[in-house]
Amino acid sequence: MKDYSSGNSDTPSSEARLRALFELAPLGIIILDPETMLPLEFNRAAHEQLGYSAEEFARLRIADYEANEDLEDVQRHIQTLLTQGYDDFETRHRCRDGSIRHMNVVVQVLPVDGRKTFYAIYRDITESRLADERLRRSEAKFRAAFEIAPHGMALVAPDGRWLQVNQVLCRILGYSESELLALDFQSISHPDDLTADLFYLDQLVSGAVDRVQFEKRYLHRQGHPIPVMLSASVVRDEQGAISHMVVHILDLTERKATEEAMRRAMETAEVANRAKSEFLANMSHEIRTPLNAIIGLGQLLLDSGLDSRQRDYMNKIRQGSDALLRILNDVLDYSKIEAGQIQLDTVDFRIEAVLDQLTALFSLAAESKGLALYYHLDPRTPQVLRGDPMRLGQVLNNLVGNAVKFTERGFVELRIRALREERGRIQLAFSVRDTGIGMDQASIERLFQSFTQADCSITRRYGGTGLGLSISRQLARLMGGDIRVRSRLGIGSIFRFKADFQIAESPPRRIGSPPRVLGRRRVLIVADDCLARRAPRAILEAWGMEIAEARSPAQARAILSATAGGRREPFDWVVLDRPPERAVEPPSPTFGDPPCPAIWMVTVTERERLLAESGANAGMRLLAKPVTPSALFDAIVDLVGDYTLPTLPTAPSVRDLAAEAAPLRGARLLLVEDNATNQQVARDLLERIGCLVTTAGDGRQALERVERLTFDAVLMDVQMPVMDGLSATRAIRGRHPRLPIIALTAAALSEDRERCLAAGMNDHLSKPIVLESLIEVLRRWVVPAHAETSAPGVAGRLSPESLQAILERLERLRRLIERNDLVDSTGLDGLGESLRDTPYVADPLSRLGVAIESFDYDTALVEIDRLSRLLSEPES
Repeated sequence: MKDYSSGNSDTPSSEARLRALFELAPLGIIILDPETMLPLEFNRAAHEQLGYSAEEFARLRIADYEANEDLEDVQRHIQTLLTQGYDDFETRHRCRDGSIRHMNVVVQVLPVDGRKTFYAIYRDITESRLADERLRRSEAKFRAAFEIAPHGMALVAPDGRWLQVNQVLCRILGYSESELLALDFQSISHPDDLTADLFYLDQLVSGAVDRVQFEKRYLHRQGHPIPVMLSASVVRDEQGAISHMVVHILDLTERKATEEAMRRAMETAEVANRAKSEFLANMSHEIRTPLNAIIGLGQLLLDSGLDSRQRDYMNKIRQGSDALLRILNDVLDYSKIEAGQIQLDTVDFRIEAVLDQLTALFSLAAESKGLALYYHLDPRTPQVLRGDPMRLGQVLNNLVGNAVKFTERGFVELRIRALREERGRIQLAFSVRDTGIGMDQASIERLFQSFTQADCSITRRYGGTGLGLSISRQLARLMGGDIRVRSRLGIGSIFRFKADFQIAESPPRRIGSPPRVLGRRRVLIVADDCLARRAPRAILEAWGMEIAEARSPAQARAILSATAGGRREPFDWVVLDRPPERAVEPPSPTFGDPPCPAIWMVTVTERERLLAESGANAGMRLLAKPVTPSALFDAIVDLVGDYTLPTLPTAPSVRDLAAEAAPLRGARLLLVEDNATNQQVARDLLERIGCLVTTAGDGRQALERVERLTFDAVLMDVQMPVMDGLSATRAIRGRHPRLPIIALTAAALSEDRERCLAAGMNDHLSKPIVLESLIEVLRRWVVPAHAETSAPGVAGRLSPESLQAILERLERLRRLIERNDLVDSTGLDGLGESLRDTPYVADPLSRLGVAIESFDYDTALVEIDRLSRLLSEPES
C-alpha cells in the first residue's frame, strides 16, 4: 500500500492500478480508524464475504459482526497493535444472515497521511475448520470403534511394529498396551506360522494384494498358542506408499475348542455306530444260523410224508420262523436307514407283479378273518415301471399287512392313482384303507416312532416290533414321498403315500390299454358290495366295454331276462361276486335265463377247492380276488377262446422249481459249512435238486478238497474256525481263478456282501436258505460237467466248420479281455442266431453279453470258459 504520509507524488495511473489491485484482492482488506473502529477503506471481498453491501458495511464497527470476542478482547488486540505494530489471530464473524464464518486475521499498524490506521487482512477459513472438525469427529468415531470392537484391532507399521492396539487385543494376548506397543508381530507369532505371516506381509507391501485373511497362532504372554483369524488391509498415503495396515484379529480359541469337541463327539458316535453295527451283524449271524436249520429242516419235513396233524404243526413252525426272520430283517433295515446306507435299485418291473406278491402274502390271512381285499388301479398307470419293486413292495406289505392285522370285519382296499407325468417320469399315489380298530390323535402322533405301536396295552392282541411303519416312512421318503395317515377310533384308517418312478416303455402300455381282440362287449357285474363291483368295472370300462350293474343274483336274473326276445341288447358275459358266507349255489359256466357266460369272483381258498372239484363243475371260470387286470384278462380269454394276446402281459404262473433246477442235475458242488445242522440242511436241499455234494468243515479243508477233486462251484460260509471263508476264497482264487465261489452265510448286511465280493467270490446268498434264490444263483454260475457232456445235441447240431469258427471267436474275445482291452458286446453279434437251436448255451451267452456291457470282465471270462466247454465236449 501507498504510504500517503510520505508525500510521494505517484502518478494517477499508478494510483488507479493500486486501487484496482486493492478492490480485486480475494482476501478481505479493511483500513480501520483505531479510535472509532469504523472502516476508512475496504475492498469488495471484505463486505461480500459477510453478505453486506458496501454502504451497509461502511457503517459497521468490528463489534457489530464480531461473534467470538467481547469489547475487552478487542481492546486487548488494539493495545497489542499499538505496542507491537502487528497482531495475528483467529476469530469468528457473524454474517448478515446470521451464519458464522471462521476468519484468520492479520493486522498491522499503517501510517496514512500522518496518522496511524489498522491495516487488516481477513481470510475465510470456514471450510478448512469444518474439514478439521469432520476429521476430528471421524477420528473420534474410529477411536471409539477401535476400543469397543468385540475383537482385537490394531494399526501395524509396514515393518511389523504395533502402532496402536485396543484393549480386546491386549486381553487376547495377555499383554498391557505399553508392552504390546514395544513389540512387533513377528516376535509373538508362533514359529511354525511365521513363514506364512511374512509371505502375506510381503504380498501387502509389494502391492500384489490390498487385503489378506488367514488363520494363524500368536503366543500368549504366558507362552501357550492362541489361534486367531487375522484380516489385514492396507492404508496408503497420497503418494500411494503404505502408511499403515488395519488389522482385525478374531480369537478362535472357543471355536476351535467347539470344533475339537464336535470332532471327538463324532469319533465317539462313529465308534458307537461301529459297535452297534458289529453287534447287529453278530446278532443277525447268530440268529440266522439256528433259524436256517429250523426253516430248512422244516421245509424238508414238509416235503416228506406227514399226516395232517404233523403237517399242521410244521406249517405253524414255519410261519413262526418266517415271522422271526421278518423281525430280524426289520431290525437290520432300521439300522441301515439310521446309518443312511439304504439305496434304491432301479430295475424294470410290472406293477401287477407287486400286487401279485401282496395277494400271495395276505389274501389267505384276510380270507381267514372274513375280510374282503380289494385293489383299484388307475387305468392310466403304466404296466411297466422303472424303480425299486422290492422297497415299494416292502412299504405296501407293511401297510396292507397292518390293515389286515388290525381289522376284524369289513374290508381292506388298496388304491393306486396316476398323478403328474412328465419327461418320462410319473408320480403314483398309493392309499390303503381299512375298517379296522382305528386310532385316536395321540396314537397317530407316536405312530411313526421306532419301537412304538398303536396298541401298547398290557393286554396287547397284536404282535410286532413297532419298526415297520418307521422303516416304511423312510423308504417312502427315499421314493420321493411321505406317509400320511387319517384315522377315527373304531371306524378305520387310511394311509397314503406318493412315489416317483420312471416309465420303462415308450410309448408306455397302460393298465387300461384295451386288448384289441376283445372288441366292444356288454358286461353285467353282479355284487352286493359296491367296492367289489368297482375294481372290475374300472378295468372293463377302460377297455371300452359297456357295463351294467346288479346288486344281487335275483336282480341280475331279472336284467338278463329282460334281454330275452330281443327286447334289449343281450350281454356277452356276466361277472359275479361269490362271497364265502353267501355262497349258496355252486358256480356254473353260465348264469341266468337266457344263459349268459359267467365269470365268478371267488376267494383263493374257494378257487382251489372248486378247481379240485372240477369234475362236477367242468367249464366254470373262476377269478381269484382281489381282481387285477391281468387275472381278469386271463379269465376273459379262457371264456371266449384261445387267443394270442401280446398286448397285455399276464400274471406270472407258479414257479416250477423242478424244471428250473433241471440244468443243475449232476453239478458237483463243494459245500463249506462248519455248523453240522446247517451243513445237513444245505446238503439235503442241494441233493434234492440233483446236485452232487461234497462237504468241508472249514476253509482249510476246503482248500484240500479243491486241490484233490474237481468241482463246478463252491458254496462258502464266511465265519468258520481254523480258516475263515474269505481267507479260503483268496487262497482258492490264486490257483483256480475261474472256479465260481458263492457265499452262503448268515452275514446278511450289504457290507458283508461287499467283503465277500472283494475277497473274490462271485455271488452272495444269505441264510436262511431260500430254495428259489439258491436255484437262481446256482443257474447263474454253474454249468455241470455231467450235464454238458451228456446233454444231447450240444455240439452235434453245429457243423464242424461253424463250431470251429465260434470257438475261435470266443478265444479271440478271451485274449482281448486278458490284454485289458476295451471290449464291447458287438463281438457277440450273430452268435445268438448261430446257437439258437443249441441247448444249454442261451443262459451263459446272455450272461456273457451282460458282463461285457457292464465291464465285468472276470465274469465274462468265466462265461467264455463255460461256453467253450459246452461247445467242445463231444456228445455222449
